Amino acid sequence: MSALFQCEAVITGKAFGDQQPTAYMLAEYQTISPVLALRWLCGQARSMADRLDPEGAPAWVQPTGRFLDVPGTDVPSQLRAWCEDPREQRAARDHLTSGSPVLVAASDSRDHYSLSIRPIRAPVPTHHVMAPADPRPGHASHRKTRRKAGWLVSFLL
Repeated sequence: MSALFQCEAVITGKAFGDQQPTAYMLAEYQTISPVLALRWLCGQARSMADRLDPEGAPAWVQPTGRFLDVPGTDVPSQLRAWCEDPREQRAARDHLTSGSPVLVAASDSRDHYSLSIRPIRAPVPTHHVMAPADPRPGHASHRKTRRKAGWLVSFLL
C-alpha cells in the first residue's frame, strides 16, 4: 500500500449574520509526496497570512479590501512563523512519513483557520498479466486463430 496525502485549507466562522459557525473550504490538494504536501500547505499558509495582514506581505501583494485591527491573537504571524521554522517543517515531514496527520491551526476572535494533511492509504496499482494462450497443454484453445498480416494485401490485388 502506498500513501496518498489529502491536503485542505479551511476557515470556520460566522458569516452573514449566522449564529452558528460555518466551515468554508478554501482549497484542497492531493499528492503522493509528503514534501509536495508540505510545500502546498506552506503556500496556503502564506497566502492566508498575506490576505489577512497585507503590511507583512511581500511588496508585490496588493491589498484587496478594508482591513480592521481585531484584538486577539495575530494569526498571520503564527502562520508565517510556522512556515519559516525548519524544526516545525522537519517534525511535520516526519509525522507524514510515519503515517500521522498534520494540522496547523490558528484562531482570532472571529474565525478559526486550519490547514491539514491526512495520509490516506491507496491501493498500489497492479499490472495485469496475460494468461498463456494455451493454459492446458494438449487441449484445444478457446481463442480464434489470428490471420496472418498479409491477408489484406492479397485481398486488394
